[in-house]
Amino acid sequence: MTNRKSTDPLVGDELIEVSLQPHHVNLIFSESMMQLGVPFEISMRGMSAKEIDPERRSGELTVLWSLVGKIVKAVIWEEKVSIIFIDGEVLSIGSSRGGPRGTIMGRHDMTIEDF
Repeated sequence: MTNRKSTDPLVGDELIEVSLQPHHVNLIFSESMMQLGVPFEISMRGMSAKEIDPERRSGELTVLWSLVGKIVKAVIWEEKVSIIFIDGEVLSIGSSRGGPRGTIMGRHDMTIEDF
């Protein structure tokens, strides 16, 4: 588990904007941006996980909007990438269908990394 800001660009970042695009979702953080083009789930305490599929333009967007203003506490980089927010919400990104799941872009150093 990565939970030090110096080793993961998302840790300590606040989600400030969500943008829906035709085939992906942009999650814009205070210091970086993540573009997701594969299905992902959001889990919140007391609720079953809700799936959002950018390619099919489906899913319950209310839970996605509820993450705006939340700060990333930790990121677990395993087969399933889990972004854990400070209040316990988890955004889980499963494996891709042959290509990258998405892209992370640093705002200040302009790094781009597919994952």
